[in-house]
Amino acid sequence: MGVTGTSGRRSLQVLGALCLAMSVTIGAGVAEAQIGLGSVDTQRFDREAELNRSQRQAAALYDSGLKALQTGDFAGADTAFSGVVKRAPDNPDARFLLGEAKYGLKKWDEAAAQFGEAVRLAPGRPEFRTRLGMTYIYQVRMEEAAAQRNALAALDAECGGRCEQEKAIKDGLRLLDTALDAAEAVLLQKADEASAGTSP
Repeated sequence: MGVTGTSGRRSLQVLGALCLAMSVTIGAGVAEAQIGLGSVDTQRFDREAELNRSQRQAAALYDSGLKALQTGDFAGADTAFSGVVKRAPDNPDARFLLGEAKYGLKKWDEAAAQFGEAVRLAPGRPEFRTRLGMTYIYQVRMEEAAAQRNALAALDAECGGRCEQEKAIKDGLRLLDTALDAAEAVLLQKADEASAGTSP
């Protein structure tokens, strides 16, 4: 049923004035309550505002870092994801992507540290373990690389072909198996060359 005519408009104006008066009264009551709470409540709102600002900054840095990685700008990605990790140190994806930037810069120790943190924060993510294992191979830390390969094998057994990460697990196992075999062959060849050079 619609409101028509002058009396209907007048009723809407009165209703609007009542609503405005109620909101002013409610607003005044809220303001009084907030004043009564003192600085504790103000600090909470300040923290929430700072958190929101920090989250927006982290999101902007994250986007910038992804674009940098996609274009091969590893130094730019390093800077961006370092900022994200500073704001969200317990975010495994931020740690992983910072590790990717370090990996691209061939800063193996720093990459391993970031991938290790990503694995610690999210041990069931196969791509984290794969990249950590590959980084260990570049550092000639074969036992640690093999440990990551074995952790992937455990994830594979747990998955039993019924999890959504099955492909990432299988791909990681193949990659680490191939890289470990190749690295072992190179190390054996170097050992043979070294012993041939020291023979009388």
